[in-house]
Order: sequence, then structure tokens, then C-alpha cells
Amino acid sequence: MSITEGESQDRSQARSMVISRGGIVAAESPLAAQAGATVLAHGGNAVDAAIATNAVMGLVAPMSNGIGGDLFAIVYEAKTGKRHGLNGSGRAQRKATPEEYRRRGLGAKELVRRLEQAAIELAAAYGVAVNSPMAITTVLAFNVARERGGWSLPAALAFLLGFLFIDLGFLGSNLLKVPDGGWLPLLIGLALFTAMGTWRKGARLLAERIAGTTSTLETFIGRIEAERIARIPGTGVFFTGRLEQTPPALQQLVRHTGVLYERVIILTVVIEPQPKTDPEERIEIKDLGAGFHRVVLHYGFMQRPNIPSELAASEALNLTAELDKVHYIIGHVDLLAGRKLRGMARWRDQLFVLMASNTQDATAYYQIPAAQAMKVGLQVGI
Repeated sequence: MSITEGESQDRSQARSMVISRGGIVAAESPLAAQAGATVLAHGGNAVDAAIATNAVMGLVAPMSNGIGGDLFAIVYEAKTGKRHGLNGSGRAQRKATPEEYRRRGLGAKELVRRLEQAAIELAAAYGVAVNSPMAITTVLAFNVARERGGWSLPAALAFLLGFLFIDLGFLGSNLLKVPDGGWLPLLIGLALFTAMGTWRKGARLLAERIAGTTSTLETFIGRIEAERIARIPGTGVFFTGRLEQTPPALQQLVRHTGVLYERVIILTVVIEPQPKTDPEERIEIKDLGAGFHRVVLHYGFMQRPNIPSELAASEALNLTAELDKVHYIIGHVDLLAGRKLRGMARWRDQLFVLMASNTQDATAYYQIPAAQAMKVGLQVGI
């Protein structure tokens, strides 16, 4: 509930209420009530606010509000002093007349039969959609109890079999309704499972292919010193998910240009299994020699990484004066579907390439200035 201008909260109200200078809006959802109050605050009338409130209710509570729902309204016109009552319950669309149904060959009996069939199919789909996750959740809870809870195998099995006996009983009865509409949630679940499984396996194959083409940092730094690679002024930040491996973008840059930044920062971002990390424990820095530094940043899963800010705050790196001159080198992988001897089927390769093309850009996620970022491409077959 949101109340403005010091208004007292009436806790006897059964629905969420938002009070504003322009009027009062009551709705099942406070978000919908806030939308109506905003319309009133900007000069809209009660009808405008009701339309806005119902539009939001269609999003936050679609099970009870939406197109084709009933309407009851009492509208008071301040100018004329008239009151209007509207009973819009059960109304159909304008063209849904008896003549139109008869023209389409849908008499009353046929229409009722089709509505009954639609209700049966909806009930079948609902039953399968509810009971399938129940059984899956029970199996997942068994694994959590064993791996995280430290339960003994007999205790975990007793829990699994007890709940699974009930879940499978409901699921088995609903599987009889698969031909009557229960196939729809199964089809949707199969599609989502295929997409997630393809992403997980594709990411693993991609990591293996990249790891097979990169050397260790120790080997790479030794080669830089042995071959006396030319160094240019400035600081280059290269991203990697493997602490001991050389970032592919770094190898590509040296291979194709023959030069390297005077100062190189190998940066890894680690998302910890906790909401937040303390600023004092967020950054780890190690001097690798030859102008190379390894930096590891630790963030909680509720925090958004800010690479420039963390680098600037580090006294060991001393980048405050030249922060706007730091170059962020981002590796861009160009995936080639079907260019391997083993892995996934070709159609799954193409699906993984499609999903990978929709991933968020690293410059936006890490809050890197676009003017200081450069992408180095690498073609990889999966």
C-alpha cells in the first residue's frame, strides 16, 4: 500500500489502496492502484483511471482480469449531476449475435458442445502442468537434501518415496488426459528443456574448444619476454574466466599486430553464491611480472559489476590518473555451427548460435565506457 501526503492507513480495507490528491483508487494489486492514481494526478478523470488500472491488472493478475471479462460501473458526472450504471457482465463481442452463429452453422447445441470440449482440454492441460512440476520438485528436493542438507541416504529415500508416491498418483491420473489437451504443457516443457540443455552443453563445448587453443599465462609471458614483443604505452584490460589460461583476445591481438600494451591486466569476475560481498574483500591483485597483473573481482549475485570503478579504487594498480586512457579488450567469439567432429547435432549447434547471438553485450553488463572498448574476434567451430 502506498499513501502520500501523510494520510493515515485504513487497515480495514480488504484491497490495496493508493490515495492521492486527485482521488482514491482501490484494486487487488497495489501496482494497478498506483497506475490509476498516477492518471488522476496528471489530470485524468475516473474513467481514465479505471481503464489504466484494469490494463495493469491484466498484466499482474491475468487469471482474474483480461479481455472479455465482466464490467460493473457506476459513473457520476459532476457537470450534469447525473449518475450512470453499467452492467457489462456476460456481454459478448458485438458480432457475437445469434444470427452470426447460425450463419456459421453453430447452433446453441453445437456452441455448448464446443465450449464444453474447450473446458475439458483446458482442465487436462492444467492438471498435467501442475502435477508434472510437483514430481520434478520432489526429485530436486531429494538431491538438495543429500548434497546440501547432509541427509543420510535412507532418510532422503524415505522422503523421496513418500512424496513421490503421492505425486506420481496424481500425475498418472492426469497422463490419461494427454490426448485431450495435456500434451500442450508437455510440449512447452520439452521445448524449454531442450533450449536449456542445448545452452549448457554448447557453453561447455565452446569452453573446451577455446581452452584447447590457448596457452597458460606462464607460458605466454615467457614467450613475450623471449621474443621481445614490442610494447606500446597504455594499459590494456583483458577478460578471462580461467585464472591460469591466457585470454583468447590477448593471444589474437599479439598474433595479428605483433605488439602489446606496456601494462596488461588479466581480469576475472567471480559471482559468489551470496547476495553481496564486502568492498574490502572484493578485489585480489597479483603481480605476474613483465608488466602483467592478475585481478580477480568478487561480486554477489545481487550486485552489478562496475569494472572501471573497482580498478580506480585499487591503490595497488594506481590507475586513478589514467583511468580514461585504459583500453578494455573484449573477446568476441564468432560461432560456426557444424564445424567439429563430435558434439551436438547440427540443429542444436544452430540453436546454440542463435541463443548466443542474443546474449548481453559485456560493455553494458560491466559498465565499461564504449569509447574505451575494443573487440577482438575469434572464430570457433562447435
